[in-house]
Amino acid sequence: MTEDRAAWFKRLFDEHGSALERYLWRYLGNDADACELAQETLLRMWQVKDIGEIREPRSYMFTIARHLADARIADRGRERNSVDASDPAVEPDLPRHPDPVEEVVADQELKKLRRAFARLPRNVRTAYLLQVGHGLSYEEIARHLGVTPHAVKKYLQQVIPLLQKYTYEDENEVA
Repeated sequence: MTEDRAAWFKRLFDEHGSALERYLWRYLGNDADACELAQETLLRMWQVKDIGEIREPRSYMFTIARHLADARIADRGRERNSVDASDPAVEPDLPRHPDPVEEVVADQELKKLRRAFARLPRNVRTAYLLQVGHGLSYEEIARHLGVTPHAVKKYLQQVIPLLQKYTYEDENEVA
């Protein structure tokens, strides 16, 4: 390792090391993981073969940190969802035959929800479908509808209360 490389790395660590740990702590909410992943990030930065190719060292370092944090979060999810098959308390997940009464009730609820959804104002319904069905941002939905992003936010805030209102009204009309 040349002196230039060591000086580059020391400067990177001195200028951004504490910010990196704070970033990881906010991302992970855990001091031990944040410290560990900060060290892993710095180790990976040290292992970069040609540091001259890195245009934005801070951004590159934080990108590595974010990828490591995402992997840690995914690992936690897998650990939480994993099951020890040798555990006698674990029963096989056998297919359950649906109860005909439950099927009828679920079908009725779905029909009520569809009727309520059809009653939503056009822009509210469209904004919801574009966000949930197509993953569009407020800005993209606003361009599609010809409104402001703030209006889109208001439309999306109306969805649940209106669906609740319309399903309640539907239940009372039937009763």
